[in-house]
Amino acid sequence: MHDSILYSFIIIREAAAALSSTTKEKDPTILRADIIGLRNIITHHYFDIAEDIIWDTIVMDLPSFKLKIIKIIDSIK
Repeated sequence: MHDSILYSFIIIREAAAALSSTTKEKDPTILRADIIGLRNIITHHYFDIAEDIIWDTIVMDLPSFKLKIIKIIDSIK
């Protein structure tokens, strides 16, 4: 698996965690437990990563997550 993809998930989680409380209140699901869990697996259990789960996350979860981020950014502007 490409390290850059996994690293991107770590960055997404850390960026979501760094959002202000006010911003997080706009969408409380932005820092869901599964985002935290995925980051923990990537950083602490690197050799246990199932590529199909990562691919499913990219295909099924990232598009809606991106829309949430865009909505939050638009509400800040």
